[in-house]
Amino acid sequence: MLSSMSKPWLPSTRITRLASLLILVLAFVNFLFLIRAWQSGAWIFNQDGQIIPADFVSFWSTGRMLKTVSAADIYDWSLHHIAEVEVLGPGHTARLPWLNPPIFLLAVAPLAMMPYMAAFLSWIGVTFLAYAAMLRAVLPAMPLWGAMAGALAFPAVLWTIFVGQNGLLTGALVGGTLALLDRHPLVAGFLLGLLTYKPQFGILFPIILLVTARWKVFASASATTLALSALAALLFGTEVWEAFWNSLSQTQEAILTEGKMGLYKLQSFYGAVLWLTGNLEMAWSAQALATLLVLAGLIWVWRGPTSMEVRSAAMGLAVLLATPYVLIYDLPVLAIPLAFLLRAGLQRGFPSFEPFLMLLVCTVVFAFPFFKAPLGLVACCLVAVMILSRVWSERAKAQHRASLQAIS
Repeated sequence: MLSSMSKPWLPSTRITRLASLLILVLAFVNFLFLIRAWQSGAWIFNQDGQIIPADFVSFWSTGRMLKTVSAADIYDWSLHHIAEVEVLGPGHTARLPWLNPPIFLLAVAPLAMMPYMAAFLSWIGVTFLAYAAMLRAVLPAMPLWGAMAGALAFPAVLWTIFVGQNGLLTGALVGGTLALLDRHPLVAGFLLGLLTYKPQFGILFPIILLVTARWKVFASASATTLALSALAALLFGTEVWEAFWNSLSQTQEAILTEGKMGLYKLQSFYGAVLWLTGNLEMAWSAQALATLLVLAGLIWVWRGPTSMEVRSAAMGLAVLLATPYVLIYDLPVLAIPLAFLLRAGLQRGFPSFEPFLMLLVCTVVFAFPFFKAPLGLVACCLVAVMILSRVWSERAKAQHRASLQAIS
């Protein structure tokens, strides 16, 4: 079975041509989708020229608040809502609170110096370029246009751009860390330290760095985290950290317990179980079990005879599966394991089912807004199948080589 699963479906050159064509088609479709959304008043501004209530409003409002109030006040949901109403008008009733650590204030503070549209497009433009640069680091043979098209082609990127969220930045940092882990460990650690702005995606990295004795990366990441934390305290006051820690219980209750955003938006085992059953204990138990299994599997992959491409793919997926708090705009991270699997396939061939599953992952992610179900978790599980297939195949080949060496 393993031999058949690892048998190349098509030569790498033909796969490259097919993948390039598919990337161009998907990128063009997503670009047209954005243009059409802009023309119809569904993106950034509505047909009356008013700002659409999207996640980026929270970023811009937060930056504006820093000019007039104490930074600690941005974690007061009532005060933040007042700032949102100033941007969106008195008819705005939904809440788009600030949930991020103070480190992220360093990124959003400059946005308030620009008009809303300029800030929105600048944010998307800069993070998109960082994301495309990450893809090219993972696939260095890819031309620049290919990296740009590949970044736009993945449907999760489309949904992130649509609401102006930070998933492109998260993907750039996770993928950049993995791409540079062995070649430039200090730079990889720096990128990992920047990921502290999204702490739920960094919980597994320290464990793997310690298990694999990557001390330079660990030290660089620790130093970067401490430096950013100190800089945030220096610029915004030490009380901003206290306000952040005090806000965590309110955030957990509103999003993870009460599901005020909509439980179908949580693309995690926790979210899926809570969406299906409404049982909090069952949801937390499922997530705890999933996190432990993911961690154990990750250590098994990284400590065994597995290629760096497959190890990196496993880590890129694990950061999504190990946390209960994953939203659709976080799923640009899912392109990272796909990119590493593509690199492995171009080097050593593709299992017969892998190209089909890659296309299916893109289809499932694209379908999310139309079905309002945790389809992101389904996509993650499909990627897990591809990774496990490659792990088993590589281990079987390693055992075969070991047997031949023992005989000789």
